[in-house]
Amino acid sequence: MTAAMGKLDIEAAEYKNNQIPVEPIIDFLKAECTNEDFAVRVRHRTKSVQECMKKIEDNCKKIQKDTRETLCSRHDCI
Repeated sequence: MTAAMGKLDIEAAEYKNNQIPVEPIIDFLKAECTNEDFAVRVRHRTKSVQECMKKIEDNCKKIQKDTRETLCSRHDCI
């Protein structure tokens, strides 16, 4: 559990993005590390904060696009 939290701390310090704050996400992931299965997955070499943040960013962009399309279709913007 502490190894997984340490990995998160190290990778979070290396993550650079001014648009999405990494700290709240790392806090959430650390809280999830109390589950041993989750902590084992965090420690896996193929998992990274960079990958996690990329997925979050992509999902945010998709939600933003979908919201824009929905709002515009309601107001005949398109």
